[in-house]
Amino acid sequence: MASHPQNVPFDKTPIETIDKILIYRKKTGHGARLIKFVLGLNESEKTIIKILNANGYIIKKEPKPRKKTDMTQYRESIDLLGFSKSILSTYVIYPR
Repeated sequence: MASHPQNVPFDKTPIETIDKILIYRKKTGHGARLIKFVLGLNESEKTIIKILNANGYIIKKEPKPRKKTDMTQYRESIDLLGFSKSILSTYVIYPR
């Protein structure tokens, strides 16, 4: 186990650093990993993401609604026994 904390709470991040992050993000649109690399920051990527989230720079997209497939035609073609109606019409099944 590491003896030092793995990430710094973004509340304790200096205001100058937060300003650098926000200005760079607004100018380029880069993500947390690239911001950390280009600016040479000691903060973790997770901290940078928290800063961007708190200031409204990350907007989550809603997923597109999926189109439901119409199964009625398929269900009509399948019989209870698992045979298609076309197969049943060609073969005659006699009761025992």
